[in-house]
Amino acid sequence: MTMLGEWIKQLIIIVMVSIIADMLLPTKSMQKYVRAVLGIAIIAAMIQPLTPFFRQDWADKMASTASSELMKDTSASNGTGSDISLAGYQHELVSEQQTETNVMVADAVLESLPQALRAHVARLSVANGSTPSELQATVDVDTSDAKICAEIQQSVMQALEVPSTQVVVRQNGGD
Repeated sequence: MTMLGEWIKQLIIIVMVSIIADMLLPTKSMQKYVRAVLGIAIIAAMIQPLTPFFRQDWADKMASTASSELMKDTSASNGTGSDISLAGYQHELVSEQQTETNVMVADAVLESLPQALRAHVARLSVANGSTPSELQATVDVDTSDAKICAEIQQSVMQALEVPSTQVVVRQNGGD
């Protein structure tokens, strides 16, 4: 509640300064410029409480606060098991993040392939996409042409910047 009071005080002070500055202007020619600047200052003061939502990490902070409150309520109700549920929750988040990373890397590699080669790719999957040294790409192609398979493997290797041992091309859709 004190934040609301401080915000209202700040708005009142800025409006009062704006009124005084407007009354002290010697000529009408400067009035429109001063009013524009003071109007922007008032708008900035009005939207100031919303600025934390424009920061990149606000969702993470809200999620961590909500999960800590949830865990606090859970541990208060049953007394034990909060460490287990928290560890499970963290493991699930890490697993989900890793899966999303793998999908995003696979999509980016697929988009980087030339259209002529991309037409032959039935499926492209990536494992360990967040760790380049352990990354493993598997490309299922719908052709048995060894030249096209070699070109696809070379393009994927270049896109991921990994050696050929980390890229597997399976012919005929992986069957």
